[in-house]
Formats: sequence, C-alpha cells, structure tokens
Amino acid sequence: MKKIFSKNIFKRILWKFARPFSSLLFFSHNLFYKNPITKNPLTNSIDDYLINFKNSVLISEHTIANNKTFQNYPPNFKFIEKLAFEVHNVLKEKKNSYIHGYILNSYLKKYIDKLFSGNEYPGNLNIIDIGTARGFSSLCLAIALDEHNCAGKIFTFDVIPSRKKFFWNSPSDLKRGKLTRIQLLQKWSDLVNKYIIFFSTATFNSMNIVDIPIINFGFVDGSHNFKDVIFEIEYIIKRLNKEAILIFDDYDSELFPGVVKACDYLFSLNLHSNCEFIKIQNQRKIVIFTFGDF
Repeated sequence: MKKIFSKNIFKRILWKFARPFSSLLFFSHNLFYKNPITKNPLTNSIDDYLINFKNSVLISEHTIANNKTFQNYPPNFKFIEKLAFEVHNVLKEKKNSYIHGYILNSYLKKYIDKLFSGNEYPGNLNIIDIGTARGFSSLCLAIALDEHNCAGKIFTFDVIPSRKKFFWNSPSDLKRGKLTRIQLLQKWSDLVNKYIIFFSTATFNSMNIVDIPIINFGFVDGSHNFKDVIFEIEYIIKRLNKEAILIFDDYDSELFPGVVKACDYLFSLNLHSNCEFIKIQNQRKIVIFTFGDF
C-alpha cells in the first residue's frame, strides 16, 4: 500500500515538473522559428517570381515523361502548376524544380487504383508527409484523393508552425505580406480541411505520441540527418500496410549523405517488393519503395 501511495506521489511530482518544462520547449520553439525562411521579402518585383517559375525544370524536358507509372496515371498538370507557382516557386541559386509534385500525384493515383481494383476501400487511406514546408507535397497528394473520391487523411509534420505569420519566399510575400501556412493555402482550404492534419513539431517529438495505426503511403522529405530519417523509417515500417508505397526525396550522396545512408539501410532490410530511383535534378534522386504486390 505504501509503495502504491509513494508511486502516485512521485508521478504527481513529475507531472508538475513536466508542464513548465513543456511550456519552455514550446516557447523556445516559437522563438527559434520567428522567421524560419526569410526575415524580409527576397525581392521587390513580382517579375522575379514570374521569371523564376518560367525557368524551372520543365516536365516536357524531364525523363519522368518516359516513366510507365507517369504515363499510365498522368498527374493533374493544371492543378500542380498553379499550386507550384504560388507555394513552390522559391528564389534560390539552383534551378527551381517541382517535379516531385507530379510524381507524388501520379504514384498515389496508381496506388489507389491498384488497391481498390474498382471497389470502394473499406476505410481511410492514411498518408504520412514528413517535411510540410509550404504544403506543396500534401496538396499534390490531397488532390489525388479528391479526384478518386477516396476517403483519407494526410498527416504532415514540420517544425515550422502553421499558425504563425512569416514571409515564405513566395509570390505571396509581395501580394499579401506575412502569412500563416493556413492563410498561404487559403485557395485550397477545401482540400486542406478535408484531408490534411498539420503537426508543427519535429518528428522525434511527436511521432511517438501520434500513433497512426496503418500507413498506406508516405513521403519523407524533412530532416536530412541520418538519425532523424532512421527514426522516421522505423516508425513507418512498424505501421506499413502490407501493400504500401514509401517515397524519399533528396537521395544525393554529396549533398545529403544521411538520406542516402538511411535509404540504403531500408533497402538492406529487404522488406520491399520493388525499389525505383528517379533522377530529379543534377545528382538528386527520388527513391520509391513499393511493398506488396503492385
């Protein structure tokens, strides 16, 4: 009886210490991400974004055009291009690319078609999107669900808060000033509200608490640190549906060796039925792991 009593007292003491410590963590998080992308707009002219978008990697000149999945399950070009101009048209030294949006859209369409085989899926598709950024990848996935009238949820994770106002290095900086992510994606609020759940914290803080029971489809493009990506892989593979697709961005041994090492580890587990590499730009590749009979 004394042991049970002392154990309960100890738990109460720990909980009292945990609450202020948790508040301190969130305070430091908000302070650190006051201006996570840029303190001020990177240009005074909208023409710079128009030129930047025009000079992006063109789908017509990309090898993805020869990809069988891409040909059999063509993405929603019009939707993705409009979305990319608004939320993935970033000014930087390297040529801008939003090819991964087409790939996510196309491969999710393939997954839905193969999994359903013309029948209604008895439940929600659970999709995990690590590295929300401006929300481009989540919306490329959401429109695929919507076009197929498919019930599902996209659980998307990023350390950048969703309801704090920032400059995003996008045309909206000049048109509308500082915006929250929710405001940035206001044009697509119907898709956001229907499909997307935002988690504004690092995956190693939140994923052990957010216990997604089954994961059907995933896109990993968050932290490129080896330990973080391994943590995310181990979380996902414990919950993968027997038929699933898992996609990794930035497989580049020179720029992101941690991603390469983590993907190679997953490959060594031999859990997948197929592994496909798609060159995106320069040495950067996307890696697509397929599980089950596809």
